[in-house]
Amino acid sequence: MPKAPSKPVQNPDFVATLEAGIRRALSAAMAGLTGKKLADTMGLVFELGGSTQEKITAKDPPKYAIACKDGCAHCCRLYVQVTPLEALHLARWLITHRTPEELAAVKARVAAADDATRGKGTDARTLVPRPCPLLVNERCSAYEARPFACRGANSANAEACESVLGATERVLTPSYRHQREIWSGMVRASAAAVRDVGKRPDLLELNAALRIALSFTDPVAAWMAGLLDFTPAQCVEEARAMAKPMFTTGYEKKNLGDIR
Repeated sequence: MPKAPSKPVQNPDFVATLEAGIRRALSAAMAGLTGKKLADTMGLVFELGGSTQEKITAKDPPKYAIACKDGCAHCCRLYVQVTPLEALHLARWLITHRTPEELAAVKARVAAADDATRGKGTDARTLVPRPCPLLVNERCSAYEARPFACRGANSANAEACESVLGATERVLTPSYRHQREIWSGMVRASAAAVRDVGKRPDLLELNAALRIALSFTDPVAAWMAGLLDFTPAQCVEEARAMAKPMFTTGYEKKNLGDIR
């Protein structure tokens, strides 16, 4: 696993370097991939991303204080794209960390959310926001295993985030660029690693992907065996244009400002 760069701000290519290292690590991990191996590898990836973010923030902090805090969950009502590895890891985490009764309840919420959001792209999801099925009492119930996009989301203005929900006009939500760049690099690395081993690297809509993965007792084994197909969960934007840059949704393009 690569190390966090010691002087990331002085090196404009630090995200590309980090991304390349993560890609190699994930590609190597997929040789004989099991649920446990994926959990261990993703844990290391999350740790590296977090430590890199801490170092960069110390060297080049945001201009304004980040408003995100416990119980603030406006962004948990927006469109989330994930890669297959993220969906598999999150599904396995839920399977191994929930009782049968709790897991059944999670599956029911995920299915209901998918029924309501299937086929809707960024604009439709912003106009009619719906809470993530993993959001409980305004807190993520799977925070430890949350996707890269959720880790990259940040804002210096919680009121602006709230006003985005249901908005028909552009709302500027100032955010810390370095944090977004680190985790978007992780998304690209994860998708590229999947491509490296001959699997489809599609960006997936979270609700649909999680519903598919949770339909298997061992989603990782099923995916490796070719029994789990994420095609129905492919995000609308990528279905329209497979070459679209990863982790850059219409919402982000229209609404994110840079507070670096």
